[in-house]
Amino acid sequence: RLQKVKEVLRRNWQGTMREMYMWGDYRPIVSTREHPIWAIKRPRINNIGKPGKFIEEIPQFYSIIDLEKGDWVGMPFNNIVKDTSVFEFEKDPEFLWVLGLYLAEGDLDNKRKNKKGEQNGGQVRFTLHKKEIYFYERIKSAMEKYGATVGYTQGKNTKQNIITVYINGIYWTNIFKELAGEYSDKKKLNNRLMYVEPSLQYKIFEGWKDGDGHIEKGGYTTVGTVSWKLAEQMRIILLRNKIFSSLRYQKSRKIKIYNNKKYSITKPNYLISFGKKQKCGFIKGDCIFVAIKSIKDICHKTKEKDSGYDLGYVYNL
Repeated sequence: RLQKVKEVLRRNWQGTMREMYMWGDYRPIVSTREHPIWAIKRPRINNIGKPGKFIEEIPQFYSIIDLEKGDWVGMPFNNIVKDTSVFEFEKDPEFLWVLGLYLAEGDLDNKRKNKKGEQNGGQVRFTLHKKEIYFYERIKSAMEKYGATVGYTQGKNTKQNIITVYINGIYWTNIFKELAGEYSDKKKLNNRLMYVEPSLQYKIFEGWKDGDGHIEKGGYTTVGTVSWKLAEQMRIILLRNKIFSSLRYQKSRKIKIYNNKKYSITKPNYLISFGKKQKCGFIKGDCIFVAIKSIKDICHKTKEKDSGYDLGYVYNL
């Protein structure tokens, strides 16, 4: 049976370790060879990639040394639903969609001060393409019923294809900052939103996807963010909605955009993808079971200031 993790220890270690990569994640799980792993063993080699054959199997704890490529490792996720809302609109699907769009396209202008240095205004702003004017209508419809003033401006000259939708008031800048954070690499959902009904949480994901998502070849939906914490939260939201997604890591790089000018991407990008067919993972109870992509022994040598190893990923997905 599953047991609660009471303490995580980090120790210096030198010796043979086991490194395991799962399908759909760039991060390895590294542990000592005896560490117990919650898993389902495949009875035959040709069962790999066919999760439907394992849904009825009973998982057990195995030493990681006993696991092989194609076995399925179980990782628990937060499946708790409870009302932790502070404001009524935290349960409004349309407001949650707007919050998701803010995670993708929004920023805060909350630095306005009067002559005395007191904060006296602010705006929640969404930078959109002029063809996305329908987003303005949806934001306005969602926010005006809570007394918000919503408007937009269109750029001039070289920026005429850009519209900026704004929600006026320091009250709303504080609300969006509280619920979703500020700055692209630091945005994250307030922890209380991680307990909302999954169907409502999916509205947050939809807003985020509508802003930063696209469809790749093969019909896979992909959304990117420079916030590691946000990527982790969105994967959990998808799991709570019975959707298994993969996580990729894209290093900082330089790309050419307009007029052969190079613009540098200075922060790493995390990409979440999922499709209609989920071949590498299936959900059973409060766990996601993911197929092992590769597994091998590695030699771990402790270096000065090395923090050792841990299995936090197994328990915190």
